[in-house]
Amino acid sequence: MRDLAFAAFFVAYLPMILRYPHIGAMVWAWLSFCSPDEYLYGFMTSLPLSKIVAVLTVGALLLRRDGRRPYLDPLMGAMLGLLVVGLFSAGFAVTQLDLNWGLFGKVAKIIVLCFVLTSVVTTRRRLQGVILAMTLGLAFNGVDEGLKVVLSGGGHHVLGVAEMGDNNSFAVAILMCMPLLLYLYQTTAPKLSRLCILVTLCLCGFAVVGTFSRGGFIGLVTFALGLITLNRNKLRNLILVMAGGAMLLVLAPPAWFNRIDTISSAEQDGSFMERITAWKVSTMLAVDRPLTGGGFHAIQDTSVWQRYSLNLGALDFIPSGTVRETGMAAHSIYFEVLGDLGFTGELLFVGMLVVSIVVCGQIRRRAAPYEDLAWMRELAGMIRLALIVYMVAGAALSFAYFEGLYLIVALLSVTRHMLGVELALRAPPAAIEEGVWDDAVLEQAT
Repeated sequence: MRDLAFAAFFVAYLPMILRYPHIGAMVWAWLSFCSPDEYLYGFMTSLPLSKIVAVLTVGALLLRRDGRRPYLDPLMGAMLGLLVVGLFSAGFAVTQLDLNWGLFGKVAKIIVLCFVLTSVVTTRRRLQGVILAMTLGLAFNGVDEGLKVVLSGGGHHVLGVAEMGDNNSFAVAILMCMPLLLYLYQTTAPKLSRLCILVTLCLCGFAVVGTFSRGGFIGLVTFALGLITLNRNKLRNLILVMAGGAMLLVLAPPAWFNRIDTISSAEQDGSFMERITAWKVSTMLAVDRPLTGGGFHAIQDTSVWQRYSLNLGALDFIPSGTVRETGMAAHSIYFEVLGDLGFTGELLFVGMLVVSIVVCGQIRRRAAPYEDLAWMRELAGMIRLALIVYMVAGAALSFAYFEGLYLIVALLSVTRHMLGVELALRAPPAAIEEGVWDDAVLEQAT
């Protein structure tokens, strides 16, 4: 019955996708985060839902030709560069693991979706729709797990969703969703909708706690501090954070506190010291293959791990654990990209993150004088918070190819472009004649 109901919902959207490509982009984004396969049991689980929507969306976009022309700014350029480096890394990989080309295909799909978004998201309403689709997809899982945590009195252990990885990855994904939920809360007028968003936000927080993830806890603290320091209404946010902390102290079980307490004794934690060993192996692999790295998740191949772990003597000045015999994940977004894509990919990846933070600040400053553009200022602030949470919590987590990161960066690029168009429309003629505004932006504006 559940499969039939979802099939009816899915089929009903297909004609709209063919007519309106931006709806296809929304459904595509929703499917990427909701992971409906986790809740279906019959024939619908075997259908490649995302691929079907992707093909229809791209086909509709090519046929209609009424979207924005593709463009390359620093954010999308870095993303495209990562795709090119990924292609060479996969082609010249030192590993024969099946997940090498599988992960490249995943990255390619993500970046194609991002470029589709930059073409079809041309209005604020469409931008809001994509944000809503993303948050509904992620928050659905967060609410589901958060309710279980609350109803079990903190006893439920959240294991995560298969599409996102383990409990640690799930925690970071939900944490990146929470700033977008706050943006929707700030820009939504109906009181009932705001209340629903607030309840969803709280349940997502409980879901993060229920993962028992130390990286998730660090991300939660980063989110709380960022909420206080990076955005307006600092007093209100401080009160909310204090209330959330009090609830956590009351409801969290002793086992959670015992787990979090191990952060203070990381040097005695065998699991953490093994991660440092993985970081060393990733570094040695990148030194040996600086341009392309070893291929996607190369150090998970035992033969690759054993080959490069023999050279760790060059990094003995950094304490680490006993070198294991089998390969393992990099356990860091930075070292994951370093080992997979070499120093070329690392520069593009870190550059994309840093430029994104800078662009957020630029949008906030340029939109500040205009009351009707306050929503852009709020969105940029919340995207900045989501990116900071990702950059901090991801330092000890293999999550470099998370769809949410790239879609958020694409939405930031769209917001930046829309702001340029708005300011170009309001620019005095003298400024246009003096060449202050980029020709491409002016052409889009007119």
